[in-house]
Amino acid sequence: MNKSIVYTYFILLFCSLLQTQGLALDIESLLKEKPRNIRFYDFKSNSSIANRIQPTPAFILKQLNSWDNKDYKSYSPSDQQIQLFKNYVKLLPIANQKIIQNKVVGIYFIDEFMGSGLTDWLINDQGEIFTYFIFNSNVFDLNLSQGLTHKENTAFIKNGSENSIEIEAGNNYQLLLYILLHESTHALDYIYRISPYTDKFFEETFGKSNRKLPFIENRWTSLKEPVQGRNFPAQKKVSFYALNDGPHLALSNIEMTYNGLQQSGFISLYGSLNWAEDLAETLSFYHLTQILEQPYIIKINEKRLSLSSEDYYKKHDFPKSLFYSDALFLK
Repeated sequence: MNKSIVYTYFILLFCSLLQTQGLALDIESLLKEKPRNIRFYDFKSNSSIANRIQPTPAFILKQLNSWDNKDYKSYSPSDQQIQLFKNYVKLLPIANQKIIQNKVVGIYFIDEFMGSGLTDWLINDQGEIFTYFIFNSNVFDLNLSQGLTHKENTAFIKNGSENSIEIEAGNNYQLLLYILLHESTHALDYIYRISPYTDKFFEETFGKSNRKLPFIENRWTSLKEPVQGRNFPAQKKVSFYALNDGPHLALSNIEMTYNGLQQSGFISLYGSLNWAEDLAETLSFYHLTQILEQPYIIKINEKRLSLSSEDYYKKHDFPKSLFYSDALFLK
């Protein structure tokens, strides 16, 4: 490779890393792990998004089976489902669309996945970050209201309680749209370092971002610790999809739980898990309610909570300009 090209590349790479501090990247060690090494993925930067929808690689299935103690099977979407995926990508904010086209190396579907979706990161030989998506195959089968209601209920222990939780989000779109919004925001966060870091291993590998966002700083003191006044008693017990030995919240106490959530200022229970989920949830519900004009109502027995409004996003300094312009890509 031409030396001037190499020099120019590393100048650009260095500039992109100025957003971080404490960089501790060990490329050689990371590349030994197949899921972290782009060489093991069938990725071409100019390929269509539809061509990224592929059978889940065996090494990713092995890793997920180890994490979740499952025997997952890859799912192959139909032509109609692939077309729906392509249509939904076009509905996303411009930044989310671009990150999928430029930085998502693979899009995989798994039957009976524990969650609805997952985004993880990998690198190339120069340490440049890319991502891949895992989706539960049921995102095609459930509409938004059905899918979000199912998700919310996984956070609660029933224990014979007659209380009920329902999320009203309309039936115009499938759950896939919400999951695409959510997971593509994680991809943006990994690559453009919007939050200080997305998880502890990512921080240990790449350091902490120097980006200062009031949306994060006014809500969180650390990854999982909200600022004083935004924590609520149930927050430490929030767990979804039977992860972390959950669920831990009692369905019999749902009114107390959601009263606490409403006072905390988080857009959803899932968003109260940590600052990365807070960012992904807030953009997802902003886009669904303010751009696509879908409802977002939490129905607890007969009580209805509406947490999403234009005033909410102004009050909490939500940085929507990052997602609806080229702002991230110009850094």
